[in-house]
Amino acid sequence: MTAAIAPPRQWRLILSLGVVFFVLLTLYAAVLGVLLPNQIQDIDPVTKTRTLGIVFAVTSVFSTLATPLAGAFSDRTRTRTRFGRRTPWILVGGTLGGVAIMLVPYGSGIVAVTALWVMAAISLNAMQPAITSIVADRFVVAERGFVSGVVGAAMTAGISAGTIYGGLLAHDLRLAYGLLGGAIVVACLGFVLLNPEPRETFAAPPPFRAGAFLRSFWIDPRDHPDFAWAFLGRFTIYMGYQAIVTYLLYIL
Repeated sequence: MTAAIAPPRQWRLILSLGVVFFVLLTLYAAVLGVLLPNQIQDIDPVTKTRTLGIVFAVTSVFSTLATPLAGAFSDRTRTRTRFGRRTPWILVGGTLGGVAIMLVPYGSGIVAVTALWVMAAISLNAMQPAITSIVADRFVVAERGFVSGVVGAAMTAGISAGTIYGGLLAHDLRLAYGLLGGAIVVACLGFVLLNPEPRETFAAPPPFRAGAFLRSFWIDPRDHPDFAWAFLGRFTIYMGYQAIVTYLLYIL
């Protein structure tokens, strides 16, 4: 069972989680809603809508695969150092994602921009399940609702901040992307330094077998209807949201 954290460390951890998710959603809102559509428009003004759809479609395939795979692999991670299971994924994913974001405005064509954004999306989506798991890893059940509420509020604020930020800096894409990439690197590095993962001894994971690993992602909705309804609700909410926000700049 997860042990309770002393209050000073607990608040530091909660605030650190809020900061990381605020920065992450600021990045997503600014890039997806403003910066990348502007960049695509500059490269391909005639068929910008179709091109943007292709870029996001390609990216979404990799993002959708990266998130559950990275989460499962972080569960299997065992390090002989003090970094634990989640820290390597947070640190490496955040750093690689931040660097890739900084490079996106230097892409000279659609292929280069797509490749760099895919690299950023894979890295950030590999980081996200690891840091999301912190809520379950380090907080007792009675505290998780409050912590999730703080994280949710930070994410909502990040969406608003990212939209405003993107609008203010859309005229200078290199600066806009550079600040966002640097911010996520600093946020992830600060998180792991301020909140070192507790030293825990975990049993060795079972030998990796591709078939068993892939089957572990299936959760029978008949046996777990609450999970199925939660998954369906979240899926439809995000599908509707992304269908609009992706083209919101062009719609307006």
